[in-house]
Amino acid sequence: MNGLGAIRGPRALALALAFVCAAIAIVGLWAVIVRPLSDRAAKIASLRSEITTLEKQKARLGDPGRWTSARETALATRSEFLTKEGGSPAFAQIQLAMSGAASEAGVSVISAQAFTPSEGEASAAGVRMSVVGDFNAAVEFLAALSAAQPKLIIRELTIRRQSGEGQEAEYGLTVAAVALFWTESGA
Repeated sequence: MNGLGAIRGPRALALALAFVCAAIAIVGLWAVIVRPLSDRAAKIASLRSEITTLEKQKARLGDPGRWTSARETALATRSEFLTKEGGSPAFAQIQLAMSGAASEAGVSVISAQAFTPSEGEASAAGVRMSVVGDFNAAVEFLAALSAAQPKLIIRELTIRRQSGEGQEAEYGLTVAAVALFWTESGA
């Protein structure tokens, strides 16, 4: 008898016990070292894939700052229009802007009245205002109207010399200004 059949008794038991201990040690090492390493490697591969996907999306979308800038530009553009959700009626918003321009320029407001422009009530509102002031104040009033918010479109402008000569001359202006409503696309 040669080989394993020759080993009997306490030696066979010791050898079997050593084999079982080695198997337990190998399984323990695999559970403690190899398996966590392979799990981490799989997680790392998953994260790398996710990073690659995010980098592709970032390249497609571009700089996030440009989206913020585009939003601010859109909001600024929207502020140039009338909104129907506002607390005050549209003509009151226009009259307030025109009165502010008159006050800033130093002209006196004689009258102001609301009117509906020819485009129809749904897309625009208007105010016709008459003011009086010297030539420089009249020019400043028109300049202030061009900077008013909401943006005003001057539909009619009548300038008349009221009285006086030279520097003391007073001019009467009648201005019909229109502001457009902001409408959301698809609404």
